Amino acid sequence: VICGFYHVEAAWEARGGGYASTVSGKGWEGFRSHLERARDHLVRATELAPQYPDAFSRMITVSMGLGTGEERLWFDRAVGAQFDHSPAYSSYRWSIRPRWGGSIREVYEFGQECLQTGRFDTVVPQDYYAALQNIADDQGHYGFWTRPGVYEEFVTYYDGRKTEPNASSSPQWWESMKTAVAWRAGRYSDCVYLMKRLGDDFTPRTFEYFDGDRLLGPSEAYARVSVPQAIFDEARTHWSKD
Repeated sequence: VICGFYHVEAAWEARGGGYASTVSGKGWEGFRSHLERARDHLVRATELAPQYPDAFSRMITVSMGLGTGEERLWFDRAVGAQFDHSPAYSSYRWSIRPRWGGSIREVYEFGQECLQTGRFDTVVPQDYYAALQNIADDQGHYGFWTRPGVYEEFVTYYDGRKTEPNASSSPQWWESMKTAVAWRAGRYSDCVYLMKRLGDDFTPRTFEYFDGDRLLGPSEAYARVSVPQAIFDEARTHWSKD
């Protein structure tokens, strides 16, 4: 495993971090050579100790670099060894992003798959949140979050986290996270309803988790449900100018 990990790092060092067009012939040669050596070591490690997920997980990265198309195979084997092995989830999610030949749809469906496990006693459903954040990063905006069903899936996620006996945060915190997601998803009535229901237990800084402002985010939600759209748009125009 250690030798395999070393050769993966050495492969990227040989390639460099630039775009493919900037990599020299020698760089590509070193990249492939090290990845092939990494593959040999890691596959041997999986044969010697298939109960451990680390070698399976790192093979996702090797598969990406060599273009074998076996990323899902290695992911399935990694989580078969340890269901909540976080590196396997993050590596696989990276492999299906558009920059690696995947798609927004694949990232979203993988996030849904993680959520639908219902294993809130692990970090696995959290990959739904991570997948949606990846989508926002790739698209440069949160437009995808306004799609039908996305807000409801977030509610499922936060309700699951809230009711987990070993949850790291209070139920009020997860309810406050719902308000922020409702705002980001354009569900302003839901956002206002949740803020009112929470009262003094509402935590405005949850909006910052979604590139929002702890003051302006809640204020926008109240304004959206209180004034006609035309008046709101005019006010926002003046705010931008100021």
